Amino acid sequence: MGTHNCQSCGAIVPRGQICSRCGAPQPRALRRVLILTASGLFALLMVAFVSLEGGGAEVRAEPPSNTDDDESVRGEGEPIGPSLITEILNSDAAVP
Repeated sequence: MGTHNCQSCGAIVPRGQICSRCGAPQPRALRRVLILTASGLFALLMVAFVSLEGGGAEVRAEPPSNTDDDESVRGEGEPIGPSLITEILNSDAAVP
């Protein structure tokens, strides 16, 4: 923190403080503002670079197997029973 002369009364006051003699607010230290802004911008740029880089390992799906056991798991086999929707549509209660 640097010191400077108060703009109102000329007393020596730390930057970013209130003058003890006249109570006038003093300007903030520009160096601190610039450092915080630059570090925040750098952090945002690094996050954007990492997300756009796509540095993760490429993942590939396994090829489908041709066995009969997998058909029931994938849902390609015959349905187990009539669906609830077809039962509702075919019932007499659905017609007013």
